[in-house]
Amino acid sequence: MAEKADSSETFDELARNWRANRDGLSAVYNMNLPQTSILENREGLEELEKHPGNRGTELAIRAFLFFIFAGLLLLKLLAPDSVRRCFSEVLQHAYVRYAAEAFDEFLHPVERSKVNPSLMSPQRLYDFLAPFGSPFGKPQPTARRPPKVPVARS
Repeated sequence: MAEKADSSETFDELARNWRANRDGLSAVYNMNLPQTSILENREGLEELEKHPGNRGTELAIRAFLFFIFAGLLLLKLLAPDSVRRCFSEVLQHAYVRYAAEAFDEFLHPVERSKVNPSLMSPQRLYDFLAPFGSPFGKPQPTARRPPKVPVARS
């Protein structure tokens, strides 16, 4: 009985890392273990494809991946303004500047970055920056711009 237990423990020890102990398992227990190769993997895949339940699963997975691909393609081609604004690199940088209080002097007190715990949405930031042109430029509202003074030429 003790011999069987030792044999079982030896087998368990070899089988835990069967890829490294392939030769020992093959010699002692006369086991033919599969080699990791493209041919062996292909043969295993062909064996799985023979079962009708696996074909249905493969079809379902392919349909799922197709719908994900088609959805992403449509989203890319027909991207709504809100999606375009969220992924705009220019607005991303402007948002970082907003969070660093760069625009606070031009905003209503309740919209300032440190007053409101939930920061401004990308749509609202775009609406705020649109009248000033580039979001990278410092906003200069027309009401705060100094009036133009004519220069006398002699």
